[in-house]
Amino acid sequence: MFRDVIEQENEIGLEYFKNIVFYKLSMLFIVFGSLPICYGTYMFLKEGLIFVGILECLIYIAITVVLLSKNIGIIKKKKLFILFFFSLDILILFMTGTNGGGLVLLVATFAISGFLFENKQNIVFVCFNFLLFIFISILLNMGYLDNMAISQYANTWYIRVITTQFTGILLLVVISVVFKDLECQHKHIEKSNRVIKQSEERFRLLFDKAPLGYQSLDAEGCFIDVNQQWLGTFGYERSEVIGKWFGDFLTSEYADFLQERFPIFKKQGYIQTEFKMMHKDGNAIFIAFDGKIGNDFNGIFKQTHCILNRNS
Repeated sequence: MFRDVIEQENEIGLEYFKNIVFYKLSMLFIVFGSLPICYGTYMFLKEGLIFVGILECLIYIAITVVLLSKNIGIIKKKKLFILFFFSLDILILFMTGTNGGGLVLLVATFAISGFLFENKQNIVFVCFNFLLFIFISILLNMGYLDNMAISQYANTWYIRVITTQFTGILLLVVISVVFKDLECQHKHIEKSNRVIKQSEERFRLLFDKAPLGYQSLDAEGCFIDVNQQWLGTFGYERSEVIGKWFGDFLTSEYADFLQERFPIFKKQGYIQTEFKMMHKDGNAIFIAFDGKIGNDFNGIFKQTHCILNRNS
């Protein structure tokens, strides 16, 4: 269901790639995240913290429901995922103190945010996080949290929080910059592809509107391409020509002549000759050919390029 939402809402590109990665990470969280969540819930219940254990379990269920829902858009899923994941971090931080991984999970949340969100959303997340931890620090100093495990940090709270915040924000910035650079490169490639496509379209227009017939053959003498003038001269449709052997469009004696001359043409790289070709209506037409061989970057035969002039 989640993958369908991604494919419906995004075109192939960098954002599509990010969403596919988000989909895979989400599936990993749903499958493997259940193990630590269940263990944490069990430990909370064992310690008599029934409400906290149930709350942790409910947060995991809420994340899973959001990620699997086909009625929620991909952008909203990202926001809710970060919100629930961040809430889980804070819960673990408050209730497990130095024995839990709340601050480590917070760094992971920063990294995920940098990957999922744009700059404006990341700034909002960083500011919200910063204000929240100022508020928590005030509560700790005033003694309101002395009965919670978070008070175990005592005098090390500030250095640990500052280190965690700095590391998390640094990761967020690095990941954001990397993806911003990738996005710029992707846009540049898209722009280059558009220019190439436009050039190809212009070339194709000139190619088809050229006053002289043109044909290109492969190494076996089969048609790779012809222009509109060629088709008009001999009365064929493109589908009747491409992939067919050139000799099939010659009179029998010139088909034999082709088998003799074509290897010489490929070897010497150019040719000036005449062939008697068959119009679709059965009439024979003398055609003068000026041809050259096109090679690849390694100098290996790629295709022929021939210009046709009607003699009579």
